[in-house]
Amino acid sequence: MKEDPHKTNPAQQEHKVLPEQALPSSTWQSGTTVDHELFLQLLRLAKGGSADALGQLVESNQSYLLLIANQEVDGYLQAKVGASDVVQETLAAAHQNIDKFQGHSPEELRGWLRAILKNQILAYTRQYSSAKRDVNREGPVSNAAPVRDLHPTPRTTAAYEK
Repeated sequence: MKEDPHKTNPAQQEHKVLPEQALPSSTWQSGTTVDHELFLQLLRLAKGGSADALGQLVESNQSYLLLIANQEVDGYLQAKVGASDVVQETLAAAHQNIDKFQGHSPEELRGWLRAILKNQILAYTRQYSSAKRDVNREGPVSNAAPVRDLHPTPRTTAAYEK
């Protein structure tokens, strides 16, 4: 019987990088045990441009990121942007910057994603809080009501009485 040339020996498959279409479906993390070799393999593929591999790496952290975003996005900011929007922006930033990730473990990936999330929240906070201080919304001081001194002196009291 002739051997199929497309079949590979299981021993040879151990160290072989998985092709894009053969990516395992989120099997690198089951409960609290992590298949470190599979994680590293997915990381190599993700850094090589595989959106599917990166999707698998970040997918398991999506609930965690949403939990953090729900805690960190304050009431004022929630009216402008939802926690799920911030998580989506975080995942998009991770896709664009995976080549800059220098970690080698799921815990380091989680920390990296959390840092990106925190930066996204900070950027949104700055964006929407700066709108409150928009120079175009300010009026001239001459139209403003006079400000009373909390600790008036006889001189300032006389000025207000005029």
